[in-house]
Amino acid sequence: MARVVMTPAEEEKNLKETAAMLNDASEAGLDWKGKNYGHKDAVRLRRLVLAWKEAGCDLRKTQLETDDRARLEGFAQGIRVRFESDGTLHLVDFYSQPYDAAAMNFTRLIRNSQRVRLGGPCRHCDQWYVSKTQRETLYCSPRCGGSAAKDAERKRKRDRLISGVRKALRNYETRPARFAEMGWKEFVAKAVPGAGKKWLTMAVKSGEIFPPKEGE
Repeated sequence: MARVVMTPAEEEKNLKETAAMLNDASEAGLDWKGKNYGHKDAVRLRRLVLAWKEAGCDLRKTQLETDDRARLEGFAQGIRVRFESDGTLHLVDFYSQPYDAAAMNFTRLIRNSQRVRLGGPCRHCDQWYVSKTQRETLYCSPRCGGSAAKDAERKRKRDRLISGVRKALRNYETRPARFAEMGWKEFVAKAVPGAGKKWLTMAVKSGEIFPPKEGE
């Protein structure tokens, strides 16, 4: 149960519970063990949130699967509004029938004023997370951001190395007579720093480069 306009504590709880469900990859055998949802709820919530995110967090443009939309609409019909003695309004959604943890967290999320803080999946570890600010982020932590930057730099270096090896292979096909007895691996290794014979063997196996037709 939550206020019609949720309190900061309620919004924070919704964000954390939603992120936890989105990250839950446990199988059905662990359903309801220490949790108020099952495997299918987590899977359905991921579909709902991903579709919503793809639509720019605009529910009107969100393309939901037929069953997901029907379940969501059925859940919404069971929500009730209740006045408290202090004059505040609460949405009674926890006891909506049928109980649907995915629909409950999603309907709370779309009216959560802090919803932009739900980030993910992280570009590096693929986890959902709650950002500390409302600024859009790509990574769940500075550590993941740093790791992603290192991965990108390694990829750039490898791409440059592959490009250099491919150029050397083209030169090998028209090599001067003084290199006629030199095998292609020896030729490329001398021409491209970092492309040793072992590295070249692995690159051939991975399909990144192709040796000359005459072989070794």
